[in-house]
Amino acid sequence: MPNDNVPQWSKVGIPTAAPEPTMAFVPPGQAKLLYYKFPEVPGVPAVTLSVARRYVAVGEPTRGERGKMAEEPWFASLTSISGQLERVNYHWARFWDHVQIARARREVVGGPVVSDPSVTRAILCESAAMLAASRAVVDLVLRTSQLRAGLKVKKASFLVLEDVPPEYLIPEIEATRHLSLWYDEMNAYRNVMEHRGWQENGYGLFEKSDTAPEARSTFHNVCLLPDRASLRGERLPHEWTYAEGKWLLDLISQTYNGLIQLSEKVADAWSLPMVSEGKIPRAEQPDVFVTVPLGTRLSGDKESRLLLFGSKSAWQRFCDLMKEQGWQCRGDLMSVRPLVNPDGKRIILLAYDPSLLDDMASIQIVSCSQNGKLNFTLAHEFRPKDRNGPIENTVALELRHGSARMIYTVVPTM
Repeated sequence: MPNDNVPQWSKVGIPTAAPEPTMAFVPPGQAKLLYYKFPEVPGVPAVTLSVARRYVAVGEPTRGERGKMAEEPWFASLTSISGQLERVNYHWARFWDHVQIARARREVVGGPVVSDPSVTRAILCESAAMLAASRAVVDLVLRTSQLRAGLKVKKASFLVLEDVPPEYLIPEIEATRHLSLWYDEMNAYRNVMEHRGWQENGYGLFEKSDTAPEARSTFHNVCLLPDRASLRGERLPHEWTYAEGKWLLDLISQTYNGLIQLSEKVADAWSLPMVSEGKIPRAEQPDVFVTVPLGTRLSGDKESRLLLFGSKSAWQRFCDLMKEQGWQCRGDLMSVRPLVNPDGKRIILLAYDPSLLDDMASIQIVSCSQNGKLNFTLAHEFRPKDRNGPIENTVALELRHGSARMIYTVVPTM
């Protein structure tokens, strides 16, 4: 059900038609992947090659050296660290996008811009999110490091800032302790933003070198950071001081650079391989993936055909009849979701292996009447070696207007 309360600005970049797809076969499996390359979404940073990719373990649960950890928690830990690093990258990029927008708007109008709240609010939100994700990375890295070494898990702040037993001085913890000043500052401002609020009325953005009096006012400058010492205890924003001239832009840069440095060192310690750009140029890399069922010719079927079932009961009845004839139904039932062509037509798309079909083949729809009788309806005939769909080795069947029932096909058993 659509949400009428979605703000209009969030609908920017919503496509009105699907682009032409491309496809890559993913063996072994029950489906192919249909790839689409959509235009970039305005305001959403592109996924870039970064240290986060070194921690990606999808399809590689044995990636790196897991020490005393079992395979499943090792896989989960790498996946979590990678995800948090991607969050850091996202919010870091968004932060600097908004900073550049604020600078550009200031340049256009001239003079000291003492209020640009729509942009400075975004700057503050992205900085808080980036600091939170950075702390999460450190927590996950240190927790995983202790599990790899078979140690009892202790909190990150203790491991980084306190004297620890010698058995905890493993390479990953040592690397973090060498960045203790970096961690302490990042963690302090993250904790304040998360738990005590912030000076939410910094309505402008000033550079550190700006001599305008408003640049030293928390009411006018979102970049002013409270003095580190004034954050101690449970002091609230009205008790903070600003004598040191600490700057939000510096904090975000230092946090990001320190985190990347730490993440690379840990990845090296865990023998996580480096990653490369790959063969496909970044501008051509797909960003939307759709499953296309890999239809199969059933073993023992004398006809060269792909079967679509109008219901699960039709499939079950079909299997019962096959058993009566001495054949065993081998395959899994998978729903076939309608796709939309670039010209707007709704289609059923099946992938197939041409080596399993004869020179001519058909798609037949199987339905089951109330008395259990099966009906086979010829829906389409095609030559498997020809191009029958948007991509090679696929066949498209156009849906009649108003057709909304669920359709199933049989895919190879995994």
